[in-house]
Amino acid sequence: MHITACYITKNEAQNLARSLDSIRGLYDDLLVVDTGSTDDTITIAQRAGARVLSFAWCDDFSAARNFALDHVRPAGGQAQEDAHWILFLDADESFVMPVHRDRLEDVLRSTDAEGFLVRRIEEEGGGVQSETWLSLRLFRFAPNLRYVGRIHEQVVNLADRQRPLVIARAPREMALYHTGYQANLSEEKARRNLALLEQEAREHGGAQPGTECYFAECLYSLGDDAGAIRWAEAAIESPVIQVGAESEPYHILLESLRRMGGHEAEMVVWASRAIARFPTMPEFYGERGMTYSAMGRWSEARRDLVESLILFEEDAPQTETRYFTRCVAGQIAARLGEIHALTGDRDEAATWFHLAERYAPESPRVQQKVQAFFKTQETGERNG
Repeated sequence: MHITACYITKNEAQNLARSLDSIRGLYDDLLVVDTGSTDDTITIAQRAGARVLSFAWCDDFSAARNFALDHVRPAGGQAQEDAHWILFLDADESFVMPVHRDRLEDVLRSTDAEGFLVRRIEEEGGGVQSETWLSLRLFRFAPNLRYVGRIHEQVVNLADRQRPLVIARAPREMALYHTGYQANLSEEKARRNLALLEQEAREHGGAQPGTECYFAECLYSLGDDAGAIRWAEAAIESPVIQVGAESEPYHILLESLRRMGGHEAEMVVWASRAIARFPTMPEFYGERGMTYSAMGRWSEARRDLVESLILFEEDAPQTETRYFTRCVAGQIAARLGEIHALTGDRDEAATWFHLAERYAPESPRVQQKVQAFFKTQETGERNG
């Protein structure tokens, strides 16, 4: 078994040391391709024992990543070709918990898959986690496996691009923290990514199949809800499946409609389509339940909101991204409390508000609702 760890970097001194520390002992060779750092990135990489190569940035992430793959050293000793794996991380990614080499080798030996999707937890800053993604970060080293796409690059089999890679899911404990899309960075990255997507579209005479959701993500981040909806609908209809992110266009579409306001009936239709497509994902029941609540359709709202919490508690196996954090569960429980309070069942409302408090003790929004309810409860009891 031979494992090569790879990075492409530019001015990542703030992140790289933490990432390298999290993979210590996992690799046989460490390769860092730098695209023009002016801070201490190169020094940090060299201090960790990396081979550092320079690459002239050309607004093409695949070109930089493939340059790294082209300079991976062949496995030495008795390692077979199919036992050479690439661990390709971003500098702002690090393993949440220590991963031991023996455990990683057991996982890699147990499959015929060409790559592994690794759970990636987005961190917004201050320890706040917004959502979970699945990203290809481990794959076999083979001359036909290379990246394509100027931005949001994907690993494909160059010998047969129409055949999807055989992908497995890494164990849940092998999760990564990702800090690159914190709120203070997201707009800058969205503008950069949108420019690269548009450049790629011009070069190929139109947007490439599979990039629709990336356009939607950028426009949503930049506040262009109408544009985000248009591209999200195109992504939903696209024959190209983004493995690990199939539900993302539905999420973008629903949130864009919510921000635009006055589109509740349309949101119910799209949430229902999402539920039919992803029946074990709690987030879309939550979306539809919240929309029914806004429409005053209390019975349907209660049904969907309760179902979303049941699925969340069951932690049903997901094939996709997850937005339903404990903070979201707290917001759902608080809304159930509000519905019961509005319909006159204050005892049932209190039960849901207590649950909301347990789900999201650090959410000011949830705690404000909890405190407001119990304050009115105490006032009513005194007046009674």
